[in-house]
Amino acid sequence: SIMRCEYVSLFAKGKAENLLNPEESLVQKETAAGHFTVFFQPKIDMRTGDCVGAEALVRGIDEKGGIISPARFIESMEKSGAIRDLDLFVMNQTFAFIEEWMKKGLEPVRVSVNFSRITLFSPTAPAAVLAIQSNHPEVPMDLVEVEITETAGDITKDTLSQVIDKYRVLGMRFSLDDFGSHYANMSVFTNIKFDTIKLDRSLINELSYNMVGRMLVEDIVNICGHCGMTCIAEGVESKAQEDALLEAGCFYAQGYYYDRPLPEQEFERKYLKKKQEREFETCIGIGASAGGLEALQQFFLCVPNNCGLSFVVVQHLSPDYKSLMADILGKHTEMMVLQAENEMKIEPNTVYLIPPKKHMTLKDGHLILTEYAQ
Repeated sequence: SIMRCEYVSLFAKGKAENLLNPEESLVQKETAAGHFTVFFQPKIDMRTGDCVGAEALVRGIDEKGGIISPARFIESMEKSGAIRDLDLFVMNQTFAFIEEWMKKGLEPVRVSVNFSRITLFSPTAPAAVLAIQSNHPEVPMDLVEVEITETAGDITKDTLSQVIDKYRVLGMRFSLDDFGSHYANMSVFTNIKFDTIKLDRSLINELSYNMVGRMLVEDIVNICGHCGMTCIAEGVESKAQEDALLEAGCFYAQGYYYDRPLPEQEFERKYLKKKQEREFETCIGIGASAGGLEALQQFFLCVPNNCGLSFVVVQHLSPDYKSLMADILGKHTEMMVLQAENEMKIEPNTVYLIPPKKHMTLKDGHLILTEYAQ
């Protein structure tokens, strides 16, 4: 067979570099000229007010430096196919910014990037994503999440699942955006495993006084919780909506009630710099037995993923029993769940599982494990 080779573009700030083709597309010329930029809108834990993530949103820049709404250019770019290069530009900028945050000693948040149907189904897009990630090797792949809309589900679920699997082997996470807009694609929702479900603003608008709508949201939130998916409400604009969402069990939200999309520097200043001001870590110890497993699952469902705390779970099990605790808790929290080892350093937003029959103490921020006295 003959391999067809297509160029892959890697974008640095304000520049576009073609790896295999000297010609620049229109999008690449525009990005090189600084005519596109990326804003970030925070995703908020409504229980604490903390920023737990962000969505990367493209904006145009006119000759006078004014911001151009994407509504003025996205549709035409989708028709021409140029949207693929723009989506990849936003993804690369996202990786570049996360890399900068990490170099500054800031604790990065997970950022979602929108992929159009054209980009998602492009046969060369997975290779382009891999090239971008390779250019930023210090950035964990799971810090970037791809958002696709319900309309992508117009393709058969088997075809969509196969395409998503090509990205998942790279470590990419997926979010179903605009869930509940116009119609709910239940086939996609029930047959394809997403990491995040984003409730469309149409489900949120009347939530504070529409009981049927609230029951529907409660059911979706419960399904997400049982299946290990995070549920985020979009378009939250009032305290009444926030209260109704919290009552329905939805803890995460995005919308103008919290903040508008922000330039990167402003987003960093408002939402990331505070994370390095923490002077000490707090560790919480929990005893776990088979009889209390359900309560433990519910506990971690209610704990914010970016709470800044460390959790040590002491398992009351026979050493001969193979513990499934890591797999079980991993479905109920997005925090890192690790099997504890001697002298392991305690990190925030992490759950440590102490092996059965091990005695644990903390010393200078490290776990010290010893054999349990008989």
